[in-house]
Amino acid sequence: MSLKHILVATDLSTVALLSLPWAAGLARATGARITVVYIDDVAHSLKGDDFEEEVKEVQEHLGIFRDALDMLDVSCDIRVLSGKSTEVLERLSGRGEYDLVVMTRHGERATGLLVGSTTLHLARTCQVPLLVIHAPATDDPSTDQTTIAIRDVVTTTDYSDASAAGIKALLPLMRALSANLHIVHVVTAAGAVIDVNAPTLTLPSAPLPAREQVRTMETRLASFADALPYDRISTQVVCTEVAADGIVAAALVREADVIAISSHGKGKIASILLGSTSRRVLTLSPLPVLVLRPDSISGAAWTEPSPDA
Repeated sequence: MSLKHILVATDLSTVALLSLPWAAGLARATGARITVVYIDDVAHSLKGDDFEEEVKEVQEHLGIFRDALDMLDVSCDIRVLSGKSTEVLERLSGRGEYDLVVMTRHGERATGLLVGSTTLHLARTCQVPLLVIHAPATDDPSTDQTTIAIRDVVTTTDYSDASAAGIKALLPLMRALSANLHIVHVVTAAGAVIDVNAPTLTLPSAPLPAREQVRTMETRLASFADALPYDRISTQVVCTEVAADGIVAAALVREADVIAISSHGKGKIASILLGSTSRRVLTLSPLPVLVLRPDSISGAAWTEPSPDA
């Protein structure tokens, strides 16, 4: 397995450049090619020479990306499209041409802030996995890195079908990256607060039932991991009041590169929702978040080959 084609969305801002090293690292490890797309919501109203001039200027600007990726032996195409960004990206993701969409989320990270509307919309509707790179809370983010190697990925399971499918979809990518996969399960308990200095991230003063549940889940999670066909897996059970907080804390303490979250909504309208835990992880995490929705991981790049293949 390897990714074949990665779509990188940019708005020409400095912050948007932060997604390129991640896409370049994935492309170098998997042999994928990259298409950088800029979606102009004004260009469609331009006519004739004005439209051509607008497209030419954008292509010249994006040529910097292509030149940088060429130096890394990564094939890169440039596309300039017009329309509403969410609609265009959703449409592109559904064509079967791309295996992964990479984009940068703007804005400061804080518990009370919402994820940007474009990112949140794509996290709900993108028809391939979505890698969201979080911009730092600074007006001048560093864009010095040309490529980033992903070596450690944290994911989570609640033993649902969606989380199991997400972990299964991650395995081919983990092999291609030769990366470690750390699986976290969160035991929620009222009043439990993360102690980041404790290696297990469990609360010593947690209620007895919670501590007993942690021990039970440690055994269950170890068995779950042992059954997976990959030998670079570790596990951890976290106890905290809010599941998403435990996931992010575990990833930060581990100094992981990426958090991979399997998203599934609740109830009859699950297909249009982003699960509350996934949304909170996407909001809080300073680390890149890979969103794996059940209907986004059916492509060949995210499917394990059958034993008979």
